[in-house]
Amino acid sequence: MIRPYLIDIGIGRYMPVILLASFALCACTAEEPPRASTPRQVKVETVTTQPREGLRLIGVVQTQHRADLSFEFGGLLEQVLVRAGQDVRQGQILAQLDRRPAQLKLDQAKAQLATQKQQVIQSQQALERNRRLFADGTVAQKDVEQATAQYQASVAQRAIDDAAMQLAQRELAATQLKAPFDGRVVSYEAEPHTQISAAQAVIKLEASGNQDVVAQVPVEQARTLSVGGNALAYDASEAGAPLQLKLRSLSPAAKNGLLQEAKFEVISSATRLIDGTTLSVQVAPGTGAVVMTLPQQAFRGSLTTQHAEVFVYEPQIRQVVLRPVELGGLQGSRLIVRDGLAPGEQVVTAGAAFLSDRQTVSLFKPTTSGAAE
Repeated sequence: MIRPYLIDIGIGRYMPVILLASFALCACTAEEPPRASTPRQVKVETVTTQPREGLRLIGVVQTQHRADLSFEFGGLLEQVLVRAGQDVRQGQILAQLDRRPAQLKLDQAKAQLATQKQQVIQSQQALERNRRLFADGTVAQKDVEQATAQYQASVAQRAIDDAAMQLAQRELAATQLKAPFDGRVVSYEAEPHTQISAAQAVIKLEASGNQDVVAQVPVEQARTLSVGGNALAYDASEAGAPLQLKLRSLSPAAKNGLLQEAKFEVISSATRLIDGTTLSVQVAPGTGAVVMTLPQQAFRGSLTTQHAEVFVYEPQIRQVVLRPVELGGLQGSRLIVRDGLAPGEQVVTAGAAFLSDRQTVSLFKPTTSGAAE
């Protein structure tokens, strides 16, 4: 009777341990509930309007009227009558070829023309004589026709010889290189007593009139320019007041589809600028123009006016919505948004590459030192 009682007492002593082990085993075998996914954190920037900055360009000074002068015919350069930097007047002789070959050709043409004029007189007299004899019945009709043909041929040859003489006169005149306008000699490209060819540049001449600052403008930025617009030019090597400029022309075609040439006329300059000088050009912004700008990392896809896209954060539903926008060029390191956004909207500026349309997100909040403690 004693033994069963002892067994019962032992089991009762360890019963709590057995129950705890059973509960632990059940807990290990049960499946853990799924954890809720954490929304991706993003940085946003509120869209605001800003005053438009003027376009900044690099331009080169260039005289509006300039020419590389050359002889129409080749020959031996006999003399250069001007020096670099010399002011010249329209019609002034700048250089001259050896005139003797052209003079001989002119003398020959004049002699040939004089001979042919005598031939015309003789053939005309012969024609008149044959007509009188034909009226008297002394000669036949064919004799009159032959005299008429000879006269017409001599008249035609006289016209040819007269044209040859005029060409010879022109060639003689072309042996002298004359200034086509008032200006200044920039340089001469050939030395006396050298053989030059036709159309070979001999003297570079610039007009004494107005000057331009010529700049190459990207096509997107050229859309913001208008002829007559004001600009300022600065010379980094010289301190002083900026030069006043006015846009004179903008090329309608783009070089290689990328750049358009803009010519700004210098309208205020106490001294004449040196051609080839590089200046910094600041284009005046449009009156009252404002723009919206965003950093480049806010855009997804190709940055063109047709395909640029951004993610706009919707705080009511805590989601981002993909939206197409139209760009309008650069302002510093930021892109101008021409259409597609409104002031006050929040645009994702960090993490856009990893987002999808209608994705739930949370706004990034930087951790402060107080929160960390």
